[in-house]
Amino acid sequence: MSEKRYWPFPVLPEERRAERHRQEIAFLEEAVRRGFRAYAFGIEGVGENFGVEAGNGRCAEMIFRGRMPRWEVLLVEGEKLAGKRMIDGTEAAAEIMFRWLEGETAERAVGVEQ
Repeated sequence: MSEKRYWPFPVLPEERRAERHRQEIAFLEEAVRRGFRAYAFGIEGVGENFGVEAGNGRCAEMIFRGRMPRWEVLLVEGEKLAGKRMIDGTEAAAEIMFRWLEGETAERAVGVEQ
């Protein structure tokens, strides 16, 4: 696994950001606003993935899996995978992650898919 880069970190200037970049930055900012530690990992600027750590031993990551964007969301407690789901859209992936980190069960956070 590549090294985690915790938010805030340098990003593209506003005039060079695509909509995807704006959504990802909004996700990172919202995670921090909610009291979590947000980070990026992967190949900077090409294949970036994102994660969030909560102080309760839970973390969640979204792994980029193609266009749209499509994300694989992984919910982890301690060292154990508690749930996962493929989902379209950064905002939808973030919602699953935040519900999990704020105490929702993995089953309820990911919905019907696992």
